[in-house]
Amino acid sequence: MAGAWIRGGGRPARLLFLICIASFLLAAFLVAPVTPAVQASTQSELQQKLNETRRALEKAKEGQRQAQEVKAAAQEEITGLNARIAEIDAKLQSLAGKKNEAEAKLASLRDELNRVSGELEKKRTLLAKTEADLATQTAVLEQRAVDIYKAGRVGFIEVLFMTEQLSDLVNRLDLLASIVQHDSHVLTKIEELQAKVTREKNALEEERARVASLEKEQAGQTQALKDLVAEEQSTLAGLADAKAKKKAVVAQAEQEAAAWARQEEDLLAESASIQAELSKQAGGSSSASVSSVKGTGQLVWPVNGRLSSRFGMRMHPISKVWKMHNGIDVSASSGTNIVAADSGSVTYAGWRGGYGLCTIVSHGNGLATLYAHQSQILVSSGHAVQKGQVIGKVGSTGYSTGPHLHFEVRVNGAPVDPMRYL
Repeated sequence: MAGAWIRGGGRPARLLFLICIASFLLAAFLVAPVTPAVQASTQSELQQKLNETRRALEKAKEGQRQAQEVKAAAQEEITGLNARIAEIDAKLQSLAGKKNEAEAKLASLRDELNRVSGELEKKRTLLAKTEADLATQTAVLEQRAVDIYKAGRVGFIEVLFMTEQLSDLVNRLDLLASIVQHDSHVLTKIEELQAKVTREKNALEEERARVASLEKEQAGQTQALKDLVAEEQSTLAGLADAKAKKKAVVAQAEQEAAAWARQEEDLLAESASIQAELSKQAGGSSSASVSSVKGTGQLVWPVNGRLSSRFGMRMHPISKVWKMHNGIDVSASSGTNIVAADSGSVTYAGWRGGYGLCTIVSHGNGLATLYAHQSQILVSSGHAVQKGQVIGKVGSTGYSTGPHLHFEVRVNGAPVDPMRYL
């Protein structure tokens, strides 16, 4: 019962559509009655039961396929979302580090700007005071010069005509010259201080302009990093929301797949029924209407194809559950001839649960073969067949994922490895 498994494309709209289809099919299957795997008393009753069971099981098969396809697509998207989330997380960590560094640098620049601005304000105040002192001292010096000039002229004439000693005139002139020289020295010092303060003020203004430019640039970079962090956080929140939704899709798909998987119990029941029938035939109580043709015990390949699944424990291709595979699967195109592996009598020909269209041939001595998932059965129950005779066509009916023949060999009703007989 192996075959190609088709995974979904992963688009949300398609997932929603598949979920709706799967839910509809599940509901339809649960409502539809499960037809017991027994032969009807008349051909018309058999055909009616065959058609009803075929429709119900085809819906079950399609429903399980859809559920698995939805689950696989959602899980694939979750894997992609996890990768994107990890990528965004790493990017956020990097951005957060850069943002913190930028904020620290911005705070340092603002502190520096405040310091320089404070120093500049002090220099401006000092310069204003110096300029005021310079203006005052200049006015004093100018007034002193005027006073000396006036005093000097009067004193000289007076000395010439009134002073008894020439030394008095000289002493007075020396004193006035000394005062003027002192005032000039004070003025020079004030001018030097003014020039120094002006230079310092100009330097501080340049420094403030430089720091202000850096602060403005850093503020822009910091804001840009904050915006990037906010954008990535928004993206991360969107991815987390999408992941939660995909998980809900997976959970729902798993529930539906589990519901379909429970229908596998029908297949197990059918297998037990077949084993009971064949055991009964081996005991000699088969129906009198069935001819007692015996085979050689040496089987031929029932179909020309590729062996795709062997006998034994395996992961079921539909239910994804580890369970026993009672036969072998041979992949072949739909409509390929199926031949009897050995001569014998047809003990069952019709729809058989998960086996779909199924034929069972008894070869005598407790040996029987089973041919499942056919698209067409070409023999009827009770007929004799010869080794190599075409008895049906390959199909994909029942629990099947694609065209192939499920072939079983049973000894006294118990399944054995067909490869021991081929």
